[in-house]
Amino acid sequence: MSETANAASVDNKPASPAKVLGYFGFFLYGVGALILCAMIFMSIGEIRLAIAGSDGRATIIDSRTHTYSVVHSYGTTVRRETRTDFYLTYKFIIGGQPYQRERAVSKKLYKSVGRGQEISVRYLTNDPSFSTIDRERDAWNVIISGLLAVLFIGAGFFFHKISKRLLPVKKE
Repeated sequence: MSETANAASVDNKPASPAKVLGYFGFFLYGVGALILCAMIFMSIGEIRLAIAGSDGRATIIDSRTHTYSVVHSYGTTVRRETRTDFYLTYKFIIGGQPYQRERAVSKKLYKSVGRGQEISVRYLTNDPSFSTIDRERDAWNVIISGLLAVLFIGAGFFFHKISKRLLPVKKE
């Protein structure tokens, strides 16, 4: 090996634990920011419904379930889980124009209604094709996403602060 290569390999010291914590903090900031952006993007419709929506009545015209298996693998352990999604198809009329939509709903709402039953619907006044019948489920989706974003950003802040305390103070 040449002297230049030897000198380069000697200078390749591993990063200090404080720097690793700092980088991990920045990584968590990034994950939190991505979750926050995804939450905002995915919940724009729910926010618009809450602000500019109108309430009406809809009739349940169909219901269905979709059952599927999920396989979890933990090293040598494999666990199979069966999940079921619940869907309701509803129809409502605004200004003489019929609108029909199928939405994923909570099990609680699915079990509480039947075909032909009237339920409340919230729709955008300027675009009734965008509507919802399970506002509680929509709200929980937004709340859980927001809490995850806060958790990751908070953890990033925590690790970043710890790394700053562990780094040695440079004397000039």
